Amino acid sequence: MKLLFENWRRYINENTQISEESERLLGMLVNLKKFGSPEQFFSRAKLVIDSPDHLTLNFSLLIDDKVAGMVVFNILDEEENCRPNPYQNKKTFMLGNVARSGAFKGFGVGKLVSFLAVCYVNNIGGTVTSDRNTSDKAGKQLVDSLKMIGAQQSEEFDYVGYLVNTLKRIFFNKDGEYDIGSAAYLAPRSHKTTGLASLTAGIHDDRLQRQFNTSFSELLKKVLNHLEPMTTQNNDDCKPSSNIIVADGLSLVQILGGSDKLPEFLEKLLTMSSQQVQDFFSSDERVQGYTFTLPDMMIKAGIEIIKAIDQTADLSDEEKEEISKSATNMFVDVYGKEIGKRGRAVN
Repeated sequence: MKLLFENWRRYINENTQISEESERLLGMLVNLKKFGSPEQFFSRAKLVIDSPDHLTLNFSLLIDDKVAGMVVFNILDEEENCRPNPYQNKKTFMLGNVARSGAFKGFGVGKLVSFLAVCYVNNIGGTVTSDRNTSDKAGKQLVDSLKMIGAQQSEEFDYVGYLVNTLKRIFFNKDGEYDIGSAAYLAPRSHKTTGLASLTAGIHDDRLQRQFNTSFSELLKKVLNHLEPMTTQNNDDCKPSSNIIVADGLSLVQILGGSDKLPEFLEKLLTMSSQQVQDFFSSDERVQGYTFTLPDMMIKAGIEIIKAIDQTADLSDEEKEEISKSATNMFVDVYGKEIGKRGRAVN
């Protein structure tokens, strides 16, 4: 029965009909000489789309039943969802992993699976963006490809808005009052732990805490009065790249998450304009600070190709999980060979 089904599937693939426009697009995306013909491509290619946990969206492109290319998007939740104008009503899918197997170098499968994944996301009402700590072999290549085929770009993410609103959320309550306990970890502590001095250490620490709270809350308010978000809306606020170092080898998220370097960083912000802060957080060329959608004509052609090779419905959950594992293993292998320190490509 399985052999009969596979023969039938092969027959369907070999007789797949797509429009001339989609076939021309396919020829631009993949090296059809490697396959022999469009018919050979459709008989050998298989696409599997899976979202097992509804937190990620996985695309695996198989050639001759071997994982040749893969893309994984993280589905951002409401709090993290970056939606610049004019796509503020769309959900954002953030690039997680993308790779092409070394065994299929020159086939164009990496470009193809990336394009098809973006078509799929756009078709279900979403937008795509590179991640916050992507390598130059991932986000930059994806976005460069999108620009090449006429993708429509949103306005910039508001990194200053993210910083301002995150400071408010961490250190102030809902009424806008400074939360005394939120910065307790930053206050200096007494080192008097022996003899008579140890008896007064608690009192001394309380005094240090009060002094710190006064100075730190004033510093926070100065920064919040000084910086102006780039837009009035909040849903375009987005984390800047994790590759951007703001102090002592730490990213913004790490600084805000509990580093004693935070006061030093806040003092530095007072010397910069809002635009300078925005430009600083936009300075990682590997991370694109906006989202993309494709023209309807492109999406239509991409969906046509997807339908011709999509075999997700024919697979069990166990089979899809196994393919996702193979795709992950392929990514790890490619990343280890082609990507060096801090996400830079290995020459």
